[in-house]
Amino acid sequence: NDQKAINLGIYGTDLGYTDIYGQHQDGIEYLSAIKKLSEDLGIGQYFDFELIQKLTESRGDIDSLLLVTSENFNRINDHFQEQNKSNLSVLLLLGGWLESLHLTCKAATARGNNPELKDRVGEQKIILENMIILTNFYATNNKLLSELEEDIALLKDAFDKVEIVYTYAESTSKIVDGVLIITDNSTSQIVMDDATLAEISKLVEGLRNKIIQ
Repeated sequence: NDQKAINLGIYGTDLGYTDIYGQHQDGIEYLSAIKKLSEDLGIGQYFDFELIQKLTESRGDIDSLLLVTSENFNRINDHFQEQNKSNLSVLLLLGGWLESLHLTCKAATARGNNPELKDRVGEQKIILENMIILTNFYATNNKLLSELEEDIALLKDAFDKVEIVYTYAESTSKIVDGVLIITDNSTSQIVMDDATLAEISKLVEGLRNKIIQ
């Protein structure tokens, strides 16, 4: 069940990716894998597979697909919490986040010097810190998370080389249609060299391949 939960997170991310790039046949295959995994985990009732397939096969409807799948995964998370299976929620979250990072790393390294993509990777340093708190909490009683701890620690070492520089600026406010709008003018800058990006990409790919075997 642990292995199925973390892979369900991975395939859920892949389903959204295939829809964004119009790879509809691949999307159907990922949907089939999601259906099998969810049924094995006893959560098939939380997926409207007919609707998801319809959205997957249609073009330009990515917002609806993401909304539906997000709602599905929220219901699944609630189910796992109620069943005292929070570890499966963590594995589902870890798989989805890891695959998103993997895809972003692939795009960032393939497109050379793309500052925006590099920033998206570097920003994951903050998310990783939260993921480590979750995984460490459940790793004591979870064999799979315990096995992944060393790999996640290596990934943290690589992300430690990423610097996030915050520049404070005073917030501003204005009234729009009778509503007070406050704007945060502070900014952040990601500092990461190409060698660190390559190291992170390699570690993420290795961790991801270990999970999907």
